[in-house]
Order: sequence, then structure tokens, then C-alpha cells
Amino acid sequence: YTDSVVIETSGVYIIGADSSNTIINPGDSSSSTVYGIYAVNQTGLTIRNLRITNAKTGIHFQGVTNSLIENNTIDYCGDNGYGIYLYLGSSNNIVQNNYIYKTYNACYVYFSQSNSNVIQNNVLKDNYSGFYLQSASYNLFKNNLVMGCTGSDAFNISGDYNIFYN
Repeated sequence: YTDSVVIETSGVYIIGADSSNTIINPGDSSSSTVYGIYAVNQTGLTIRNLRITNAKTGIHFQGVTNSLIENNTIDYCGDNGYGIYLYLGSSNNIVQNNYIYKTYNACYVYFSQSNSNVIQNNVLKDNYSGFYLQSASYNLFKNNLVMGCTGSDAFNISGDYNIFYN
């Protein structure tokens, strides 16, 4: 698929056969408005078994709750772009078993209301930075592998009561 996927209703499932066969490639990682998956103020979404490549942001959730991002490959997101971006009230989500490669910020949990997410069993490889939390609290990071950060820390954290363990 060669365009952004915009989700405008709750309860949507986007499930590919696997990440080598089901590819979303919007093709312009330099444009700030090019997303692989884009959802605002939705609940109960499932994003599974996809490859998202050449987007500014692979998966952008804003105000999305009670959703699942699982078994995806996200790669080659642009300068100052994001692999997975949980923003403005994206809470109670599960982000698991994803492979994020060669993006700027691999997993970015941003703003004070993006709380109580579970981020587990992900591999973040050769990105500029690994996990970046800004004013986000009560998130659980479990069994994630971060390696080869080229510019920033593997973990850049601002917020309270976040838990990290392997």
C-alpha cells in the first residue's frame, strides 16, 4: 500500500499476513505529514503483522486508548521522525513484539496523559534514540532490547513511576 492509512473509527483491526508480505510504504519520510498508520481519539484498535517503511512516523496514536500494536516491522522513518509515537492521552495500550530499525526516535511516549502503557518484547536497533518519554507516567517497559543508538540515549525519560525491567 503506498499511502497513509488514516483510522477514523474505533474498533478497527488492521492485520497483515506477516511483515514481509503486508507493507505500508507512503514513500516520503521527509514530509512531516506522512504516516504509516494515523489514528486520533479512537479506542480498541489492533495494528498487527505489518511492515511500515519510508514514513515520517510509522504509527501515530493521538488520544488512542485500549489498543494493541503487535508484531510489526517499522523501518526507515525520516529525520526527526518516529517509529511508534504515543501522544496526548494515548493510554492503556500494549506495544509488543515489534522490530523498529533505522528510525530517528524508535518509540516515543509523549505528554502527561500518555500513561499506563505496556511496552514489551520489542527490538529497537540502529535508531538515533531508543525509548523517549516526555512527561509520561506509569508505563511498564519489560524485556525490550535496545542496541546501536547512534545519537542519543537508549532511554531518555521525563515522567514519574515508569517501570523498566528485563
